Amino acid sequence: MKLLLITSALCLITASASACPNLSGHYVLEGEDGVVHYTVVQHGCDRVEIHRIDTYLGETSAGETQVFIVDGKPHGKAGTINRWVGNRLQIGPTENHVYYGIDSSRNPHMSDGGSYPQCNGPCDEVAERTN
Repeated sequence: MKLLLITSALCLITASASACPNLSGHYVLEGEDGVVHYTVVQHGCDRVEIHRIDTYLGETSAGETQVFIVDGKPHGKAGTINRWVGNRLQIGPTENHVYYGIDSSRNPHMSDGGSYPQCNGPCDEVAERTN
């Protein structure tokens, strides 16, 4: 009986430790002068790819893809550390980070973590899910 309880507890701990939100999807963020299209591809909790195409004042930029290895270790030339914090993907150190999260409607929220007077703290940008 003890073995069954210990095994169940370990499975529960493992499942909750590996849980992360699924950010995958196609999104659009509209601003005053342009639109940003995002495609997010997520591979489990370990890797997130964000492809972005900007259209500003009618001109479309070349697409940009960022790949984030989410393991809490430094990556790339800048040594960026990516990790899951609650239900958000945090990119960069706590004091200077960007985060991506999902609301209950599956719309992504993005923030640079900065504090702004017009928002009385951090400002979130909310894109709209298109698929």
